[in-house]
Amino acid sequence: MIRWNFGEPPGFLAAARRSRYNRGMSDEAKRRWRPWAWIGWTLFALLVLYPLSIGPFGRFAIRHNVYEAIYGPIEWAGRRYDPVFNVVKWYVDLWGD
Repeated sequence: MIRWNFGEPPGFLAAARRSRYNRGMSDEAKRRWRPWAWIGWTLFALLVLYPLSIGPFGRFAIRHNVYEAIYGPIEWAGRRYDPVFNVVKWYVDLWGD
């Protein structure tokens, strides 16, 4: 007589199902919040991405009268230090008029 157990598949399928990795029930430590990673990415965004955005986003900012609000610190540094002015002018000229 064949007995069917509807709670578990027959034969090798039952072993395969039991051996699957269940992420929700693992004993491994959960990923922790890493403040140094957030601080690092924030510094990268402020020191690299923000100055580089003046080229592609500069035209938009001028057209919508938000240039001073967004790029005021870079403009201030350019007025105060000639090397900064030269680099910013060169970079903005790369993006065209």
